Parts: sequence; structure tokens; C-alpha cells
Amino acid sequence: MGFNTVEEPGERQLEQPLTVNQDEREDCESHSSQPFTPKTEGLGFRELLPSVYLPALVSNVGRQLVTPVLPIFAKETLGLNDAAVGTLVSLEGLGGVAVNIPAGSFVSRFGSVRTSVVSALVQSGSSVLAAVSVTPFELSASRFLSGVSLSGWNMARQFFLANAVQGSNRGKAMSLIGATIRIGQTFGPLGGGVLADKLGVRSVFFAQAAVAAVTCALVVIFMSRYDSHDDYGPRKGGRPEGEGGAGEEPAPRARARSCTSALCPYGDVIASCWRELLSAGFFCLLLSMIRQSRALLIPLVGHDLGLSKSAIGTVQAVGAVVDSSLFMVAGWMNDRYGRKWSGILSTAVLCGAFAVLSAARSLPMLVGASVLAGVGNGFSSGIINLLGADTSAAAGPRRGEYLGLFRTLSDAGVMAGPFVAGCISSL
Repeated sequence: MGFNTVEEPGERQLEQPLTVNQDEREDCESHSSQPFTPKTEGLGFRELLPSVYLPALVSNVGRQLVTPVLPIFAKETLGLNDAAVGTLVSLEGLGGVAVNIPAGSFVSRFGSVRTSVVSALVQSGSSVLAAVSVTPFELSASRFLSGVSLSGWNMARQFFLANAVQGSNRGKAMSLIGATIRIGQTFGPLGGGVLADKLGVRSVFFAQAAVAAVTCALVVIFMSRYDSHDDYGPRKGGRPEGEGGAGEEPAPRARARSCTSALCPYGDVIASCWRELLSAGFFCLLLSMIRQSRALLIPLVGHDLGLSKSAIGTVQAVGAVVDSSLFMVAGWMNDRYGRKWSGILSTAVLCGAFAVLSAARSLPMLVGASVLAGVGNGFSSGIINLLGADTSAAAGPRRGEYLGLFRTLSDAGVMAGPFVAGCISSL
């Protein structure tokens, strides 16, 4: 499989590249942690498979192990009601919101490999804490740390691909990251449900810790050789961000302005990129709310229907199979028709899935809601990372800081979604 695309005739140019003179170039170099080095080639699928996609796949399977058991563990073992369970699950989003901005600076300064290793180790520790927790406070702390880990992990993937993959191929590259998430959603809940029924709920958290340790090893072995791609240079040969197709990738807008404030980089990024944050960032916030609400409500509805943990995991796995089968379609749609139409179609189908879920009174209806949600989510495979990578070009050498702000918005949805859904469910 490759990432080659063919330029469509008559495609309009969204932005004209700006000319950067030598003084502006030197000024940018003096305020960024890495040199302003233009890149003419990106990494292909053969290089990205072991370095990016394999660790992402293993990590996502491990993270999804606890999906069918966490709400039930909090409800049965710790005695929490639906609203409290929703608040507990939302703490993962809170952890991401709390560290997204410093994580952006961290990945800009230390690179994707170090960020990935630290994130995997934090995830392993949070899973062990959850496995031994006996109070709501301990389990809440583990969810917060899991969100911290997820923030750094996603930031490293997004930052690496934004710099290593040409713009015309980025839709497919990011959709494959979405595919690893969906494959994890297929096999993770299935394995977690079986483990919980056979060995108990706490064994699932220990298994998650072991998977995180394996992920850390994979990053060190396969990704280290390519960490040199964490630079800020514009890549030629890609079409302007946002619509897909081949062409010339635009130089960052007002590059010199974006590196004039070394002491206040985030204020500078907000001043330069507020349009991107307000439009694409707010959409990703709402989409994250919808996605995380689904992950909470399906297990709660299954529990109310009297299903076993393994049965609930199977229901989630069925939806995830449908979800993961659409990543190629999502990548093609993003590169061919643009990000907007993919997002509109996805949110419309997800709304229909929630309507079916609210009326579910039997196992077939619950499976139908899960499948429909999988279709809707599959159409948006990788779109949050993709929109962040596309719009980060406007930030120039402050790309890492911009991605930190962008992910703060999307993770605010991760935090708010389960809380709102749990409160509504408890009414």
C-alpha cells in the first residue's frame, strides 16, 4: 500500500505560498528549538509501518482493553452511580486538557521518540494504579494519568506525521492512525471482556500495563532512526492543506510574525492562528464529545439490559469491526473531497446512532446502535489528527505549540462528553 496521489485537474489554489527572505529565515531559526530546514521528501508506508503504525496498533489495543469493564467496575465494585461513573471516565479527558499545552512544547523540544516513551511509561503506571485501586480517588487518579499519557502519545504521532508526510498524502496517513484506533476498539474490548470473566476485572488493568511496556519497547526499537524528521520545514510536492490532491504545500502564513515572541509563544500562536482554532478546533471538540459519549453509553445500556461483561465487549467489538473497515474510505474521502464533507457525513450518522441507542430495549437494537455508530465514526477516521496537521502549517516553527492548543480543544470534548452523557443517563 502506498500514499501516492494524482493531481486532479482544475483544483483551485487555497493559499499562495509566501516568500521568506534570509532575515526572516534566520530570525525563525533563532527562536525555534530546531533549524529551519526545508524538506523535499516524506516517509512512505514502508518506513511508517514499523515506526508509527505498529506501536500505535499495540497501544490502542491495550488502551481499549478496559473499555467494557471500567464503567461496570466503578459501578459494582466502588458503588458509584451513572453520573459519578461519567465523571470518572471524563477525568481521562481532563488529564489531556491539563497537559496538552506543555506536551506541545515538550515534543517540539525533545522530539517524538522521547515523548512517546515517557507517555507509554506513564500509561503503564496508571494501569497498575487502577489494578490495585480500592477507592474512587485512586481510580480517578489512574484515569487522569491515563489522559496525560494519551495526550503525549497522540501529540507525538501527530507531530511526527505532520513533518514526515507530504500534504497530498496526509489524509491516507492520518486515516491509518485512525484505523489502528478502530482495530484496537475491535479486539481490545473483546479481550478485556473475556479476561474480566475468566480472571477478574483487575487482571484487565494489569494486562493493559504490560501492553504499554511492550509499546515503549517498540518505539525505542523502530522509531528512533526516524526522529530526525521532527523539523519545521515546508515540504514540496503537496497540495495546500485542507482539500487533498497534489500541488504545492503553502509556506506558513506570516512566518516571521509567528516567531517574534520567544517569551510568549502561545500568545503568538493564538494571535496568528485564531481562525484555525475557532473553526477546526471547535468542530473537533464537538466530535470528541460525541465519540466519548458512545464509549460510555453502550456499556451502561448493556448493563441495564442484563448483559455480561463479555457480551458487552462483543457488542462494542461488532461496531468497531464496521468502524475499522472504513478507514480506507475515510482517507480517500478526505483527500478527494476535502475534510468538510467527511466531517458532515460522520456527525450525521452518529446522530442517528444515538437515536437508536436511546430506544434500545433489546440486544439486537443495541448491536444495531453500535454498528451505526461504527459507520459514523469510521467516516471520520483520523480527521482530528488530520485537521490539526493541516492547520498547523499556519504556525510555522511553532507547530508543536499550535498542536498543543489544538489538542486541548479536542480533549476538552473527550472530558466533557462522558460527563454530560453520564448526567443525562442518570436523570
